[in-house]
Amino acid sequence: MAKHNPVHSLGWAGTDDHGSTLPDGTKAVAAITARPGSGEEGQTWRIPITVDCAAPKADLDCAVLDSTARTLTVTVSDDQYLADAVLLDSAGVSVLQRLPVDDNKAGTHCTLTWDLEDVRTRFCYLAVSDYAMNTAIYKVDLSSLNPDFEPSTFYGYNIYMEGQGTSGWVSFTEESAEQPTLMTAAEQSYTAAEYVDGCVYTTTGNELQVMRPGEYVPTKIGDIKLSESSTYFELSGPTTTVLDMAYDYSTDTMYAIGSTTVLPKYSYVFLYTVDLDTAEFTQVGDSYITSRTALGVATLACDLDGTLYCVERGQQLAKLYKLGFKDGHVTCKSIGDDTGFPSSSLVTFSL
Repeated sequence: MAKHNPVHSLGWAGTDDHGSTLPDGTKAVAAITARPGSGEEGQTWRIPITVDCAAPKADLDCAVLDSTARTLTVTVSDDQYLADAVLLDSAGVSVLQRLPVDDNKAGTHCTLTWDLEDVRTRFCYLAVSDYAMNTAIYKVDLSSLNPDFEPSTFYGYNIYMEGQGTSGWVSFTEESAEQPTLMTAAEQSYTAAEYVDGCVYTTTGNELQVMRPGEYVPTKIGDIKLSESSTYFELSGPTTTVLDMAYDYSTDTMYAIGSTTVLPKYSYVFLYTVDLDTAEFTQVGDSYITSRTALGVATLACDLDGTLYCVERGQQLAKLYKLGFKDGHVTCKSIGDDTGFPSSSLVTFSL
């Protein structure tokens, strides 16, 4: 059986015989000799190398942002050979577009035009790389193209089932509610969102986060701490999911509704106040919000007078309810006729 020696890595730090760093552009030859045994003649490979420690450049000072065509034209260059150019989302994570670059000649200036039709955030990132794996990342200001918000427009997080679409932050008007515009995809799922004084507060399955409108780069406030409604049920392990949030400007209070699941198809919805500094959710009253269905209510809204409203879920025709407080209980009074089909896949907030 042949004996296999372990693989060794070979490295060179771009220095001369005295350990001094060679300047960019220096031409060198790496000679690698392999011998079958000590003292035996082997074979040598010579590999030409160019020292390149400088990242490519993007000339954003002369970039052209065309608001009519919704395009960005920018020139990128490298002292050696360009390798890649990509447009990243506002989180700097997902690749929105990748354009080919001219890598046939060293020192080439390459002008690229990016299609921004589906880029709706206030900024994005441009990443340019060369073949030495040097990468420069630039923040691209798109605020003149994509303002914080548009008049008469709603914003939210749209949740799709796997394979049916891209879940992410969207915008829509009264006329385009059935086909919201995707502003940016999201790496994680959100259950609730509400706009308050220039910030969007959101919840995931276990975190309270905050982000800027039009940017959608989340900052964690803290892990959600619920005054768990398991104190109401003598059952082990009920789980609570935040369904929606609404801000009461008359009292500067954030409210939320959370669904506590006690059986696979049966849940109770409780009302909470939210501490936006600590992510603590405190149950309001000692009773759950009643409705005609086994799944309770799904949405929460608040008017300027501080009155809370919600819509039931779990059946085709839903009722609108007005919430109140009496003797430590949360009251729920129906308003008018059934509202129609309740939406359970769109988390919305308005600016």
